[in-house]
Amino acid sequence: MIKFKNEITTAEWIFGSSIITIMIWVNYLFPVFTSNGSMVIHKIPFAATKYLLLYPQNLKSIPFGIFTAPFYHLNNFHLSSNISMLIIFMIILAKISNRFIPIVILCTVLSSTLTWMFHPVLNEFTNLLGASGLIFAMLGYICLRIFLNIDLYQEMTTKYSLRASNSIVTSFWVSFVSLSIIMIYWENMVSLMVIENDTSGISFHGHLLGFISGVLIYFMEIVHMVFKRARED
Repeated sequence: MIKFKNEITTAEWIFGSSIITIMIWVNYLFPVFTSNGSMVIHKIPFAATKYLLLYPQNLKSIPFGIFTAPFYHLNNFHLSSNISMLIIFMIILAKISNRFIPIVILCTVLSSTLTWMFHPVLNEFTNLLGASGLIFAMLGYICLRIFLNIDLYQEMTTKYSLRASNSIVTSFWVSFVSLSIIMIYWENMVSLMVIENDTSGISFHGHLLGFISGVLIYFMEIVHMVFKRARED
């Protein structure tokens, strides 16, 4: 059930801004770049990278890689593009959910875990980094949260006061902006499906598994709400 919030709480602002700040400083202090096809991380011991990045189906990524890989980025372009979408999705998520912090944590952990479990392994050096999995997990959650917004349509048919009308307009505007952003970002992911022999280093599987994570988290929230109401009754 969706309820649009007028304000984002202080805790949510601090939590979201902390994630962005950490990503920026990690990219600055421990820059990552590709040189001649090999991954190189400067300013930290190379031996530590196998524990900080996400190596699919490799135990050396457990537990640190699950949490640290989303904070590492290939370069400033990779970082800025992810941060821009992360800020937008965090604002949308904070507006439509009262569980912003737990959902972001779940999106991070579950997207990384599913990617670690099911991402194809091309060779022993296959690794992933970046916040794309988290972003697409939030995208999957937001999609279902908005598309299954039954309460909003019920409010339209049962309430006609000026206050209710303003609330409806605000809710639909947030939905419209959110869906517009989702359509653009979704197109970027789908375009990866039709690129043959892609050498860009972009992981379609990581994006898809992230999106699936967000969908699963939404249904987990629904199940939690159902059991909570059953106990209250």
